Amino acid sequence: MNKRGFTVVELITTVAMVSVIALLLVRLTISLKEIYIDSDVKTAIISKQGTMTEKIYRDLRTSNLDEITSCGTNCINFVYSNKTKKLKIDSPNKMVTYDNYSIKLPKSSSFGKFVLEQSDSGIVRIKIPIKDRLVKGDFGINITFQSNRVKIDEDIDVPGETSVYVTLDPNGGNLSNTTVIATTGEKYPTLPSPTRSDYTFKGWSIIPGGYTQYEYIVGAYGRTGPGKEYIDTNLKLYDGTSHEIYIDFATDNFYNYNTIYGSSYDDDYFEGWIYENGALAARYNYVRYGSDKVIDYSRHTLDVKGNNGNLSMSVDGVSTGTGTTGAINSNMKNGIFYLFKSGNEYGNYKLYKCKLYKDNALVRDYIPAEKPDGTLGLYDLKNNVFYPNAGEGRFYAYTKVFVNSNTTVTNTNNHTLYAVWKKN
Repeated sequence: MNKRGFTVVELITTVAMVSVIALLLVRLTISLKEIYIDSDVKTAIISKQGTMTEKIYRDLRTSNLDEITSCGTNCINFVYSNKTKKLKIDSPNKMVTYDNYSIKLPKSSSFGKFVLEQSDSGIVRIKIPIKDRLVKGDFGINITFQSNRVKIDEDIDVPGETSVYVTLDPNGGNLSNTTVIATTGEKYPTLPSPTRSDYTFKGWSIIPGGYTQYEYIVGAYGRTGPGKEYIDTNLKLYDGTSHEIYIDFATDNFYNYNTIYGSSYDDDYFEGWIYENGALAARYNYVRYGSDKVIDYSRHTLDVKGNNGNLSMSVDGVSTGTGTTGAINSNMKNGIFYLFKSGNEYGNYKLYKCKLYKDNALVRDYIPAEKPDGTLGLYDLKNNVFYPNAGEGRFYAYTKVFVNSNTTVTNTNNHTLYAVWKKN
């Protein structure tokens, strides 16, 4: 029998092998647990929705359905010839009830948008999506039947809740749970914080690539001295049949004779213009169109629409008139946001966001943003393109915008949030 003891190398090798085996066992345990959880959740949801679906179909097969009426928000009545049964969604309590039968969803589940529709051929479709943050997929209640005699109440209020999957992109960091479920119109759930060696996590952004969103950007004029900051959209809207410019902005005490959105330095074709004493106008070739709307030094929206030489303008959602411009299509050049004041022209204002439409289609969707290297400008969410300052001077921005549990979900589609990092 060899009684020789372990050498240092053998001891280190043995410890390493034991560590590897232990790690593999831990991973196997976690994987089995996840498989068990997934299977358990799927079974619970499928069983419950299956039972309710069968109850509804049984009534549709054995009774004559005359009409579907409203019984409140997310609530409809199945009015049969001999009885009435109610189908109601209780989203806060994660419950759905049909007649006297109720099912309660697992804590990880939520309802999607309640759909009720009827085709011209008489096909009626009722859909109650059910989503779960642990198990991807739609396990909802789906009822489809055909009946030309069923009348559906036009006043039925079934907005439901729109549950969306939010993917969390750690952008080079580490994160175990990269998917959460959020509800449009409500606040985001608590979002986890990823980790990354030698970096500090700053927050979640709607912009990819490490860009940081800002509330607004401004030019230098009146703050650190005159500059010539502007954004060239490189977009000639006027080649199309119609166009629209929607701008969210705020003025300050330098706002007389300012261009918000125009064509170029050597033209006088402006579609967003502040006249004297804060009057907003759409202007073309020295002529103002629409009724001037006087504004104060606060935040406003300007919406200018053009169609074959005709302009209409609204301020803060209120129409201010229309006008005819003539040969606008041949004269307007690429659109430019002027964020400075020089003489009697160009702009000085806070730009919060802007949308540009051409032939009724969104072609630019700008928000203020900062590149990872600190450059400020506008980021086009539509095309994922960053537009820096095309002129002299520099932009200024002061309030960063991150998505967190205090942010309301406005996106009705599945979407991605991106981690923003700062190098230590």
